[in-house]
Amino acid sequence: MPDTLFDRFPVFWETPELTHINRLPGRSPLTPYSTLASAKRNDAAKSPWVQSLDGDWKFKMFDRPEVVPAWAVKPGAKDNKWGKIPVPSNWTQHGHGAPQYTNVQMPFENTPPNVPKENLTGVYRRTFKIAPGWDGRRIVLHVGGAESVLCIWINGTFVGMSKDCRLPSEFDVTPFVTKGKNHIAAAVIKWSDASYVEDQDQWWLGGIFREVLLYTQEHAYIEDVFARAHLNTDNTSGQLDVDVKLNFTTMPEKTYHVVGTLADPSGKAIKTIKADHIIDNQYGRHANATAMAASFRKVLPWSAESPSLYTLVVSLHEDDGKGKPKARAIEHVSCKVGFRRVEVRDRKLLINGQAVMIRGVNRHEHDPVTAKALSTESMVRDILLMKQHNFNAVRNAHYPNDRRWYELCDQYGLYVVDEANVEAHANYDSICRDPRWHDAFVDRAMNMVKRTKNHPSIILWSLGNESGYGENHDAMATWIRAYDPTRPLHYEGAVRNTWKQIDTAMEPIGRHVTDIICPMYPDIEELIRWSTLDRDDRPYIPCEYQHAMGNSNGCLQDYWDTFEKYDGLQGGFIWEWIDHGIKQTTADGQEFYAYGGDFGEKIHDSEFVCDGLIGADREPHPAMADCHKVQQPVGFALTNAKRGRLNITNKNYFTDLSWLSFRWVIEVEGKRVATGTMKPAKILPQKRAAVTLDYDLSELPEGEAFLTVEALSAKKTDWCAKGHRVAWEQFALPAAKSKRVAKPAAPKVKQPVEVSETKRNIRVSCAVNGIELKFNRSKGQLKSLSVNGEALITEGPKLNLWRGVTSNDGVKGKPEQWHSEWKPLGVWCVAHLDKPRLSQTAEPIIELKRGGVVAVTLHHQWVFDGRDDDASVVHQQVWTLRPTGELHVENLFDIDKRLPDVPRVGVIFTAAKGLERLDWFGRGPGESYSDRKTGKAIGKFRSTLKDEYVPYVLPQEHGLKADVRWCALSDDGKRSLRFDADKPMYFSASHYTPIDLTKAYHTYDLKPRADVTVCLDAEHRGLGTRSCGPDTLDKYKVFPGTYRLGCSIEV
Repeated sequence: MPDTLFDRFPVFWETPELTHINRLPGRSPLTPYSTLASAKRNDAAKSPWVQSLDGDWKFKMFDRPEVVPAWAVKPGAKDNKWGKIPVPSNWTQHGHGAPQYTNVQMPFENTPPNVPKENLTGVYRRTFKIAPGWDGRRIVLHVGGAESVLCIWINGTFVGMSKDCRLPSEFDVTPFVTKGKNHIAAAVIKWSDASYVEDQDQWWLGGIFREVLLYTQEHAYIEDVFARAHLNTDNTSGQLDVDVKLNFTTMPEKTYHVVGTLADPSGKAIKTIKADHIIDNQYGRHANATAMAASFRKVLPWSAESPSLYTLVVSLHEDDGKGKPKARAIEHVSCKVGFRRVEVRDRKLLINGQAVMIRGVNRHEHDPVTAKALSTESMVRDILLMKQHNFNAVRNAHYPNDRRWYELCDQYGLYVVDEANVEAHANYDSICRDPRWHDAFVDRAMNMVKRTKNHPSIILWSLGNESGYGENHDAMATWIRAYDPTRPLHYEGAVRNTWKQIDTAMEPIGRHVTDIICPMYPDIEELIRWSTLDRDDRPYIPCEYQHAMGNSNGCLQDYWDTFEKYDGLQGGFIWEWIDHGIKQTTADGQEFYAYGGDFGEKIHDSEFVCDGLIGADREPHPAMADCHKVQQPVGFALTNAKRGRLNITNKNYFTDLSWLSFRWVIEVEGKRVATGTMKPAKILPQKRAAVTLDYDLSELPEGEAFLTVEALSAKKTDWCAKGHRVAWEQFALPAAKSKRVAKPAAPKVKQPVEVSETKRNIRVSCAVNGIELKFNRSKGQLKSLSVNGEALITEGPKLNLWRGVTSNDGVKGKPEQWHSEWKPLGVWCVAHLDKPRLSQTAEPIIELKRGGVVAVTLHHQWVFDGRDDDASVVHQQVWTLRPTGELHVENLFDIDKRLPDVPRVGVIFTAAKGLERLDWFGRGPGESYSDRKTGKAIGKFRSTLKDEYVPYVLPQEHGLKADVRWCALSDDGKRSLRFDADKPMYFSASHYTPIDLTKAYHTYDLKPRADVTVCLDAEHRGLGTRSCGPDTLDKYKVFPGTYRLGCSIEV
């Protein structure tokens, strides 16, 4: 048998005690430069001391590490039949293995630290050349990330091994390289003991997915820099403290100086700082470390609102023999710093002394095509969308991110929770206490902190996610607190009452590992209870709330009302930013986004991976409008509507509102009747100002009137265009309601409403507008509504309690959720609401009224197949047609109290093909629901059926409009159908029925119907976030009782 690659190695991929071999200590990602100017620009691609190894590599996949032949990593091996793969990339995205999604469970048999024998192992090969200028210098290989175990060979010699796939691995390859051409090979093993602590809620992929490069340094070099830019309590002056660690390839024979240069945000050098001592060969005196410090009387503070960044360049010089540094430096490195201060006290997380409300979101790294290999453009897109929707914070869930992400957060202004790559969800209460994983926990914490310590955007260190709480966490916290006391700690598992992931403690526990009370998915009652009853002096900031899966984020306004009202509550982080759909194509060419189970894997967690505020294509979901609204940094209060007096509040903490312009508009019955601008005096942070709007209510036309005020960006910024709407509010004005003008007495009716009957049908018609209602006698239902012989309604309104199941009603891909009563879907299915049956019907009752008016009453009783009782819903429908052509329908619903709360109560009917245009007066644009409508103003809107379709990865209820006064469907102007509600109702129109949406598991399952399905609801249940969080509040539920839905119909 030929030699195999690992036959001389222990099975290190099943040895948690062994975290690496020959990997260098973690450090800040400092690029060496040859000049001070190039270091200030900090463009690594232009440094002569950096060589990228990104690009195509030779690649071959093996079934498991034990079968990889030894020759696979040797120079000159016959690899002409090997394929190619781009680096960086995930190999699953190039046809090698398949993605697999799990949330809690392991993707294989859970027997830590063992992994499956079938364990894909990819071998990468390429050559590179050492530039002549690198001769005799130290050379380091940097691999940004590889899932999950990385092994390196240079010129056929083993260099080292590393675990922790979300942090860089660096190896000193100086002894292994030669002048000119060299060969590098990497073996990546998919499963390992590390997989048990990388059990995050995401895809399992594989491969080298971040950058690979070489950098070179001199015999004497800067190993690391720790810069702490502290903002003093006056928020004006600052202190810069810099620790510098040097190192040497051999015993130093000379003396060295370290010099720092600080440039302000404009790039102007403002200070040269010398280290407090030189470095020589007396290691015992200084351990190759030195420090620099400088005070500044005036600095520009860094915050998410105003991210002022300074550039620190650290230069290494030889001594000139006279006790001074030589003019020419050996090397320069640089990093950005921001003067800011983070503290926790008195139930507050203080940033620069202010208890900043955390408007946060959790973000996984994901791209629908490239998976974990992200482009800078996609990162910038994320940040722009966050800023434009008024987010100010992001939790790196659940691992350290690409280095560029931190640089962008520093630049654009986002507060960051940096999280260690530790999640042992499937072994929640054991691995955190297992000494075999002690070093892995601590190693991951150390390397995370060392890598990103210089970034001002990072305000909290997180010890990981959903891994219980044990001794291993204590060890992590002890190290971090000693190394970086400037930032508080965050860890959700330490605020639990028990070992299990249940019940947030109401007493101060876990203080050593968390300075924040940061539970997951508290309901609003728990928030209030903690604030009013618990005496913990730490702030309460949920690390996850509002699970954004599918059509979601109900009750967001209720959460923010609570956050802003109660002591100690300081916002939170929505779960999560992006759907993790992977773009695929069906055999007939339809693109769709795949989720768990779509790649043939038996162990998976279905569509639970698609739970973002934005789609996999980075298009915002409708809920983002409500995020924007509840998180807006400007508040408005109409204190006197009659006199137009308005208060404007600056909710920012560090910047005034001079960068905004303000305007207002009044609309009556959806028509703009007055506009104006506001020019308030300078409004300082956390202050307010009063303005008077120039309008006169007495001059407004009659009708329902609304005042809308807006704050817009007065200029282009780094993250938004001029005119971007930053904040808004709408107020109902006390204008007169539309008057029902008494019509003159109708002349003697010559052509009254006609009624004709046959054995099967009843026809009721009016010659004035050619309207005809056709009722089926035996079914007691409207069969059609026609105008001049052309049907506009082709199937009459009938009871509708069902909606296309949302992800928060129940996760459709999990069979148990169709039957268990811990999710609304299970409750409804156990109650058999999905199986309605018309049990009783009466023949239509025709009533001839005074003035030639005809009323037709329909009576239905619905039961539910499978129930062991006779619980029912009684639906009465009264159609009234006047000789003038006026048509009105009234629905009365009586829901049996033995039934649970229902998805909706209303009617569903079919309208004619071609009625594609939608107009409505209600909330818009886009969809809105009873518990998620804050982000939608009341007005008059126009759209189409196509545009109102929301392509959630898993098809579900969408497109509803709340508080609708009237709605209309029409074509090119020849046909129209309008419904004027007696009181505000809910309305939607689609080419899909609720049953179509319920049955579909992918967008390609939906086949548009030619006609139009219309739903009018008296009430519609809120969305909540029950996919993982709390259900909607009771006030948004539709409980058994009596409901009325009435509207006039105009054709």
